[in-house]
Amino acid sequence: MKEELTDGQRMILKVLVESCQEHQTDGVFRFVSEYLGYLPFGLYMWVEVGNDNNVDKSFPSRWEREDIEAIARLGFAELIQKYVQSEDGMDYTIHYRLTLSAYKAALS
Repeated sequence: MKEELTDGQRMILKVLVESCQEHQTDGVFRFVSEYLGYLPFGLYMWVEVGNDNNVDKSFPSRWEREDIEAIARLGFAELIQKYVQSEDGMDYTIHYRLTLSAYKAALS
């Protein structure tokens, strides 16, 4: 069975395409994870496009890292680079670039 984007992932992809076009980033966006390591604070994650670090506010309310990974796995984005900023590996930034397929899918 061929894997396809869920409705939520399609919505995320559309937001990413629109944001990348608005900020003229050539399709580049960043997934950021930060772990504060103590209660009541936990793992924070967000998506940045250009100078906008609130892009994920337009995502479906229950989006997860796996949604971004699925977008990449299905060929709508390519991983450019991953920076790990902590010894425990919980603080990292992943740079992605949208593919032509992403723009075509967002228009349909």
